[in-house]
Amino acid sequence: MSTSTSTIFVTGATGCQGGAVARLLLSSGYTVHTISRNPNSRQSQHLKSLGANTFTGSLDDESALVVGMKGCIGLFLVIPPAPYETTIKYTTTILAAAKSAKSIQHIVVSTTLGTDRPERMAAWDPNGGMLAMVIKPKIAMEELVCAAGFKYHSILRPGNFMANFVAPKISVVNPELEKKGVYPTSYTRATRIPMIDEADTAKFTLAAFADPERFHGKAIALVSQL
Repeated sequence: MSTSTSTIFVTGATGCQGGAVARLLLSSGYTVHTISRNPNSRQSQHLKSLGANTFTGSLDDESALVVGMKGCIGLFLVIPPAPYETTIKYTTTILAAAKSAKSIQHIVVSTTLGTDRPERMAAWDPNGGMLAMVIKPKIAMEELVCAAGFKYHSILRPGNFMANFVAPKISVVNPELEKKGVYPTSYTRATRIPMIDEADTAKFTLAAFADPERFHGKAIALVSQL
């Protein structure tokens, strides 16, 4: 069981999920290490003001990742939306760095709902389509983490983030909704969308790091509201 004096490496700390995880870990007494291409950015400086240690580098910079992970016992792994090949590259590089750092024992990876049974989704086509573009990289991430051989691993599968519908993310994810108040979608009025607040993802991440034996090998679907 880790303690609040443990050090956790958080990827994506300047983003939605990683930022929520980093802030909660810091407020709970953990030491947080992160990596950023621009440590002088507003987001990085905010985390620094909260006590995070930010190292300069990127998710495909193995040597910088190793430096940042030294002394960390846990790794929160989230990859921003990217093509399959890029996601695999980032994930394999991060896992290799975690091995080289020699101190990482527990990996908590955040993917998405549906990775366990994508065929149950009405729009699923394993040969292509938007859903496959989203789901396949996340399935691969889970497989890589499970096969990596760390002492503990846990999988979180969050739903659709509420943050996508408010500033600043709405302008990127749902620009028509922001500009015109219209949400172009194939959903019907009866469609129930599994929504998640990034703060809830952070709470489960904190719980997993606090009790790795309980959460080892678990894959948890996360939904705040339907």
